[in-house]
Order: sequence, then C-alpha cells, then structure tokens
Amino acid sequence: MRVQLVRGDKNTYTPCPEYIKPIREKAVCGVCGGKMVRDTRASNKVRWYCETEGCTNRRYIEDEDTRTALTERLNALAQNPDLFIWHLPEHGGELTLDAARIQNEVIRELNKAEPGAEYTKMLILACAAEKYSGLPDYTPYHQMKTLRERIIDRPPDDELRNEILKTVIQEVRFTGGGLELRLINGKALEAAGKEIGRCMQQQPKR
Repeated sequence: MRVQLVRGDKNTYTPCPEYIKPIREKAVCGVCGGKMVRDTRASNKVRWYCETEGCTNRRYIEDEDTRTALTERLNALAQNPDLFIWHLPEHGGELTLDAARIQNEVIRELNKAEPGAEYTKMLILACAAEKYSGLPDYTPYHQMKTLRERIIDRPPDDELRNEILKTVIQEVRFTGGGLELRLINGKALEAAGKEIGRCMQQQPKR
C-alpha cells in the first residue's frame, strides 16, 4: 500500500494553464515537424516531446518560462513589421473542372426546347457555388495587413500579442535554440540562436 501511495504521488499531473493552451494547439517539433505534446508524467516536471515515432526531441521547460519565451518572440515579431507583409493572392479567373462541367450542363439544358426550370436553377446555383469555392481566401491577408498597421502605431501589449498568436502564428516550433515562430504567410522568426534558460536543454538519457 505504501508503494502504491508513493507511486500515486509521483504520478500527479500539473494542470495545463489557460495561457499554455493556445501554445499547445500550435506546438510543432523543430526537428521533424511533428506535433509537440505537453505532459507532466516525468516526475511531475513539465515536458514537451515530439509524438513522432523515432524522434528524440524532448524539452523540459516550465510553463512560466514557455510563456516568457513566447512573449519575447512576439515582441520581437512586433518590432519586425515587414514580416507581416503578404501580397494579395492572385486569381487568374480559371474555372475548376467541376465548375466547367456544371456550366456546360447549364448550357445544354438551356438549349433544350423545354428546359427544366427547377433543374436549371439547381445547376446555376451549383455552378455559382463551385466558382465561389475556387476563389482565394482573402481573410488572412486582410488580418495581416490590419495587424501590421496596429503594431506600427503602438507598442505591443497582452491584447495585441494574443491577437498575433491567434491569427498570424501558424506554428510555435520547439528547437534546440528556443522557440521559433512560423507565420501563416510562410515567413519565420528564428529563435536567434539562444537558449531559453537551462530548462530548454534536452535531458540526458539514462
């Protein structure tokens, strides 16, 4: 019974703070690109590890240190507004194969002596929906542009950093040098080659 109680004490879990949850959703391995998972089963220490089989990327870092490191990277990102530049996606106006097929069907139906009204209406709506689905999504572009204008006009605060993390950051990569941010426009803010304290060091194998 004593052994079981001791084991139970060692297997206690540290609950995930609210400020870590957005990071956990975007956490990526900086070695192989797999998903990084947070757990506290290793002697009640917070550990991030890559769930990809065969990858040995494991980082022991306290939650507060993770938040501090991310705050520093977001502040650095806010000081580099050029990283927010994203050229407006171009659309050549080409039809998708499905849109072209439906459009041809509309033409064939209208060329009939007595086209079916309901069927023709359904085809026209389907063709319009298919054409719309082929258009680029301009929402991220406008979000990046708006944020870039905001960070130029004011220093970053918690509200602005949270918005950047939520809408602009695609991946928070755990690397040997610290945290690296990958943006939705394909650009990246490197970890600057410095470690985030000793807790980012990989634990020696036993």
